[in-house]
Amino acid sequence: MANFSTHILRDEDIPLCSYLKNNINMFMQCYLSFYSDEITDDESTIIWILNHPNINNDEKEKYINQATTRISDVSKIEDKSLFTTIIKKILNEIYY
Repeated sequence: MANFSTHILRDEDIPLCSYLKNNINMFMQCYLSFYSDEITDDESTIIWILNHPNINNDEKEKYINQATTRISDVSKIEDKSLFTTIIKKILNEIYY
């Protein structure tokens, strides 16, 4: 399970933060590969990642599918094209 790594991205006081922000897609690819089972980021981190303009949608969709935390208010997600993935994940959790 993962949740520490993405918090680094949100902490401006960590020097590594600048590097990761400049290479956000590379970071997300590594993060998703390393934590292939479950990601337990909190809701605010999930929303931050899903609303990040420099993370491509393929990585966001993989992230949604690996995240175990539910988004309580999908209206906080700016990219409405991600709703399909979010809804499919919720329905999958309900029925399986």
